[in-house]
Amino acid sequence: MPRQRVKVFMKATFLLLCLMAGAIGPELSFGQMETLPVPPALVTVTGEYKARFMPDQLTFSIGVHSEGEDLLKAKQENAASVRDIVDYLKQRGVEAKDIQTQYLSIGVRYQDPQQLQVRYVADQQIQVMLRKVDGFDEINTGLLQRGVTAINGPNFGYSNAESVKTEARAKAVVDARTKAQALAGALGQPIGPAYSITDIDAPDYGPVAYRMSASSMESGPGIATGEIEIVHRVNVAFYLFAK
Repeated sequence: MPRQRVKVFMKATFLLLCLMAGAIGPELSFGQMETLPVPPALVTVTGEYKARFMPDQLTFSIGVHSEGEDLLKAKQENAASVRDIVDYLKQRGVEAKDIQTQYLSIGVRYQDPQQLQVRYVADQQIQVMLRKVDGFDEINTGLLQRGVTAINGPNFGYSNAESVKTEARAKAVVDARTKAQALAGALGQPIGPAYSITDIDAPDYGPVAYRMSASSMESGPGIATGEIEIVHRVNVAFYLFAK
């Protein structure tokens, strides 16, 4: 390398070191810089655990539509239909706390472009929870016979979901440690305690996935309960020790 380039390189290096020393602080010497703490050696992995179980409860919503030439009459007819439906659900063992109106809408609908022929409409949507999944098909038939105009669902659930989530989280951490030990073991190095743990999944676990089981396909009703699957993941960083 020509001498002129060497001189320029040395000057640039000196200036860079001066800037670094100034950024760290005027009281810190280059000798002291060598004693700065070094980031710990870590092995970081993602642990996962899948829990599968049969649903034991479900929710669905029903719609009741009424209309007529009088606003008050349309509302009264809608209210009467809803009372009949709620009474039927209670007779089928559904508790009052598991029947909830989601919205009530009353308005005007015109049947011609000139808006001369007026119809008044009343709509109500109700959410229902069944603590047992069997009987859903039969209840649907009874609801349709009593004036229900729309049925949406079902959404399957599990009454003991919180304990399943807690177990899935703990086993995901165990899986993370097993993976970390395997990675470090391939290097002939042991791991230490956890440096950090991050829960990846949201508390509500997001949407659940449904899988159709053989038993549900053989049961014969109009719906297949299938299997609920919950997946939980955690990120864990462990200390990585020297050999």
